[in-house]
Formats: sequence, C-alpha cells, structure tokens
Amino acid sequence: GRTLRVTETHKFLIKEKNSIKKSLASQLKEGMKLVVPINYPTQNKDVSFIDLSKLFAKRDDVMIRNVKSCVSQIVDKAGYSFIKENFNLTKRAFYNYLSRDSFPLPLFLALSSEYGFNRIPKKSYLAAKRNHVNLPYKISLNEEILNIIGLYAAEGYARKKTGKKGLYQVDFSASEES
Repeated sequence: GRTLRVTETHKFLIKEKNSIKKSLASQLKEGMKLVVPINYPTQNKDVSFIDLSKLFAKRDDVMIRNVKSCVSQIVDKAGYSFIKENFNLTKRAFYNYLSRDSFPLPLFLALSSEYGFNRIPKKSYLAAKRNHVNLPYKISLNEEILNIIGLYAAEGYARKKTGKKGLYQVDFSASEES
C-alpha cells in the first residue's frame, strides 16, 4: 500500500465495474479501486537544484537581470559593431537593455558564450519580459520548494495573455471553505 496526502478536492480516477470514473478525494472509500500506473519507467537522478537558464535558454520573453557588468566587459572587448552585425540589434535597443540591466536570455547566453563567459553571475535573476518579479536563475530543491511543485502539479495552472500589455499568471485552483 501507498500513502498519499492530498486536498479533499483532489480528483482521482477509480474503476467501477468495467468503467473508469472521476472521484474527489473526500468521496473515496476503503475498497475503491484507484487507477494508477503500474510500470511507469522512471530515471533516477540526484538533483539538488533547477537551472532555469537552461530550461528557458531559447525563450525571447525571458529576461536575465543583474548582468550589466558582464555585458559591459563583452562590449569593451568586442565593440558595439560586433553586436550589431551578429545579433541584429539596434544601438538604441542594446543600450535600452544595458540601462535597464535586463537582457533577453538567449541574447545574453549567445554573447557570453562567444566571449568565454561560461557561467552566469551568481547574483543574476530571470524574469518574464515587462515584469518586475525576479527569480534566481538557480533554485535549490528543498522540502518547501518540492511541496510547492507538488501542489502546482496537482492543483495549479499557468496562463499567458498576449498583447501590448500581456501578462503571465500562475495560480492554484485548490480552495478550502472556512
């Protein structure tokens, strides 16, 4: 037997006669047959952190912040003309990124790898474009974070609204009555 800790509103699949039905955790009774994967192949890894910069490396809507000194060193070595020619970036756009200390992640990664910066500065943050919420680019996996990930997997959702003033939203649909 296994033990699961879930909210009362968590949904399960149960087998009744020859059909599969949904049931809330609060409606489960001893003897009901839960539908679970028997042989789900998994690969064991010891993971102590998540590197968000690797997960979002190709996303132009993810910005990296607090890398101004690193980028300034690259500009000092290469000059702006190199950046213009290789990254199709206007001077105004580039200096806008520099003044805000907020660069599209793929641009920063391409610039830094071109000039031998093989690591992201430790105090760097990632954020969605036009958003003020910063996340560390590396997140340590501790019990608190793993509980949040589990809650998100069970009851969470994310959405992106496009447009001039688009938004990113992460929320949890679980609720408890008081």
